[in-house]
Amino acid sequence: MWPLLAEAQGTYFRGSTPCILDQILVSRGLLTGEAGMKINTASAEVVYCPSMMTKNNTPRRFGRPSSTLDIDGASDHLPVGVIVTG
Repeated sequence: MWPLLAEAQGTYFRGSTPCILDQILVSRGLLTGEAGMKINTASAEVVYCPSMMTKNNTPRRFGRPSSTLDIDGASDHLPVGVIVTG
């Protein structure tokens, strides 16, 4: 996930500053292929889905008790993804 932060990508934003809080943890077997499957570490990405973003390019929050509820919002974090081959 560090390379993504170096590219100013983030899974969570403090104001307009991107932060990487969300990680993908894998076993040694997935890193080496011993598990019958292997993870492609270079494929790690923050998933930017347009419907989940605000006009400021930050996550569209669902809401919380102290704010207005946006029923079309998703989360205050963006999802992460990685390719696993078998």
